[in-house]
Amino acid sequence: VRLDGAARVPEGRAVVICNHHSYIDIFLLFHLFPRIHMTARRSLFRIPFLGWAMTLLGHIPHRDDDPQEAIDRAAGWLEHGVFVGFFPEGTRAPSGDIGAFRSGAFRLAQRVTQQVQPVVVAGTGRVWAKGQILIRRLGPVAMRVLPPVAVPADAGRVELRRIIAATRELMLAEHRRLEAELAGE
Repeated sequence: VRLDGAARVPEGRAVVICNHHSYIDIFLLFHLFPRIHMTARRSLFRIPFLGWAMTLLGHIPHRDDDPQEAIDRAAGWLEHGVFVGFFPEGTRAPSGDIGAFRSGAFRLAQRVTQQVQPVVVAGTGRVWAKGQILIRRLGPVAMRVLPPVAVPADAGRVELRRIIAATRELMLAEHRRLEAELAGE
C-alpha cells in the first residue's frame, strides 16, 4: 500500500470522505484515521457479531428514509473531536470508477466543520472486488489524502450541489491518476 499526503491528515476532528470499491477501503481508513467512526447502512448492524461490534465501536447506522438521524449522531461524534467517515457513493462501486455522491457528508460538514477531507483509494477493487467472497490477489494499492474542501455554513442548496459535484470531479481525476500510476508499476 502506497500512501501519499499523510501530512494532510488533520490533528482533530474532520468529516472524511473516501471513494469505495472494496472492503479493504474501510481498513485503510481505520489505519489512517485511528479514531474514525464510519457511517454504514443500518442493515449491516443486524449481522450477528459484525453488527454488534460496529455498535460497540460507535459506528453510525443510517437509513435511507431518515438520513438526518445519522447526521445528528455524526455531529455528536465530531463534537467529541473524532473523525467521521463517509463513502459518499453510498456503496461499493463495481465499475472501478466513482459513482454519484450523496449529500450527507457535505451537509454534516456544513453544519459542524465547514470542510470535508477527501481521500482517494485506488487498486482495492482488483484485490477484493464487490461480489467476491475471497481476496483475489495481493497487488499494488494506493491511497492519497487530498487538500480539504471548504463547505461554507451559509452555502445554499445550489452552491452545495456545486461543491459536491466539484469534489467528486476532483476525486475522480485523482483516482484516474492513481490507477494510471499503479498500472505503470
